[in-house]
Amino acid sequence: MKCLEFQKMISPLVDGELSEASAMALRAHLASCADCRLVHERVEALNGDLRSVVATLPTSHLAEKVKESIAARRVRSEASDFLPTWGRVPIMAMLVLIALGLGNLAGTSLTDLIAPREPEVTSEFSINDNGHSFADLILDLGREEAPR
Repeated sequence: MKCLEFQKMISPLVDGELSEASAMALRAHLASCADCRLVHERVEALNGDLRSVVATLPTSHLAEKVKESIAARRVRSEASDFLPTWGRVPIMAMLVLIALGLGNLAGTSLTDLIAPREPEVTSEFSINDNGHSFADLILDLGREEAPR
């Protein structure tokens, strides 16, 4: 086995989760490998440090403080949300419709106010058809001389 495989077995060895055969093989490897022995020592030291940490219990008034904080936030939230979201949608729709209506009454649409366009220049001309069909007129326009 390689050192990486042995190092993966160190934590289960320290926790007592390794089988006897695997534990004996790992101990034999630790006796001959300085790198893996260093990893084992660090894991042992870490476990010792974790066991020595005394669990601190929260004070009895901590729960009351948390509940008071939650209640205060709820009151602030309710005060700022005087109108729920579902109530805001019709109001916004009504404001948009009023803006569109006022723009149309003033002779300018809302789209023209937001993004004004250049005036379109159009030219119109008329052609006497003299009883010809539209296709004949188009074909006649392509010729050099117009029909009489």
